[in-house]
Formats: sequence, structure tokens, C-alpha cells
Amino acid sequence: MWNPFAALGALVLFAIWSVVRDVLSAGEVLSRTVTSAARGSRGACRAAWRTTLMQVYFTGVQSLPVASLLAIFIGLGFARLVHTTQLFVMVPVLSDLIVQQLGPLLAALVVVARTAPAVAVELGNMRVGGELRMLERFGIDPFRHLAWPRVVGITVAVAALCLLVTGVALLALFLVVRDHPEFGGRDFWLDVRPAQALRIGFLGCSFGLLIALVSIHQGLSLRPEVTEVPKAASLAAIKCLVYCALLDVVVTLAI
Repeated sequence: MWNPFAALGALVLFAIWSVVRDVLSAGEVLSRTVTSAARGSRGACRAAWRTTLMQVYFTGVQSLPVASLLAIFIGLGFARLVHTTQLFVMVPVLSDLIVQQLGPLLAALVVVARTAPAVAVELGNMRVGGELRMLERFGIDPFRHLAWPRVVGITVAVAALCLLVTGVALLALFLVVRDHPEFGGRDFWLDVRPAQALRIGFLGCSFGLLIALVSIHQGLSLRPEVTEVPKAASLAAIKCLVYCALLDVVVTLAI
């Protein structure tokens, strides 16, 4: 006889095991990436840094217009809510909501939509086409040549994007309430504390590192079959979304 509680327990255990397995896989990718980067020659490091700058451009600079537009919509939407209800006392609350939650999550969402599937597809196609084995035969470590630039580039780009998107959303909110005698002007910006900026930077680095490691793992660990590449791209996007949300909850509860 089917027991719903047993089925629910099995589902929870499977979810926990999946998370643990992904954490261990991400840790393995990170350790091999750092180790390979430490053993690299000067020429290999220069080549890796050039690829890192390209990754920063693709992840951060090219994502900035879309992320900024969404941030403007959020800031103006909050401002419209305040202006319509005349509840200007909500301004500090909405400002904290942008700084602590919406800004970093919005930046991570844009990066997940653009970068996570792209990295998984690129590395997956290289695995299917045998390019990874070819690199190893030439004595080139794939983790130093492919993983290290993406880990550093995505982490830096997401951290900067989180700060910029949060600033744009706050600016859009400020432009509407700037003339209020109590919540506008300098008082609006004085409510943003330096600790909150550090929190945004920490969340951005954490989101970026998580997105990079999950995407790289999905691309490098798939079976060398063409039909597995789209699956890896979908899994990379879904897992990055779920784990970024979980990470945000953990940081919110801890800090």
C-alpha cells in the first residue's frame, strides 16, 4: 500500500543527497581549479587572465543594460507605490529590501539566465567533441585553461553587477522621493550603511562563485553525447537559481 509519508521522506532524502552531491562536486571543481592555477607557468597565467577579462565582459558588461533596466523598473515601481499611497514611512523599508534582497538577487538572476547555460553548453560541446582530451594530450590543464578564467571572471562580474544594480534601483527610488523633507535628500543615502555594501559584495562574490562552479561542473561531467548538452544547460540554470535562493536565505538568517 502506498504511504504518502514514506514517499515524502524519500523525496526529502533524495533532495538532500542531491544537494550534498552537488556541493561535493563544486568543491572538487574549485580545488582542482585553484591547484591547477597555482601550478601554471607565467605564459599560461597571462593567457588565462586574457580569457578572464573576456568572461568579465560577457558576464558583467553585456548583462548590465538588461539588469539596469529591471532595476529601474523595481525602483520606479516602489516609488510609484509610495507616491500613490503617500506612505513615505515605507521608504526606509523599501530601501532595505532593495539593498538586502532584490538588488543582489536580480543581478544573480540575469547572470544565471545569460551565463550559466552558455558556460555549460560551451564546455559540454568541448567534452563531446573531444577537445578536452586534446588539451590534456598537449599538456594543457583544462581546469587552468577553461575553469579558472570562468570562476574568477564570473565571480568578479557578479559582485560588481550586484553593486551597480542595487545602486541603480536605489537611484530610481530616490528620484521620486528626493523632495520629501524627512525621507529624501541626504537622509535617503545616509540610511544605506557601509555594512550593507559589504553584504552586497559578499553576496555577489558568493553568487558568482556558485554560478561558475555549478555551470562548469554541469558542462564537464556530462556524458559525451550531443543530446546531453541541452540537458546540462537546463540543469545548470535550474540548479543555479535554486542554490542562489538557498544561499540568500542562509545569508539572511546568518547576518
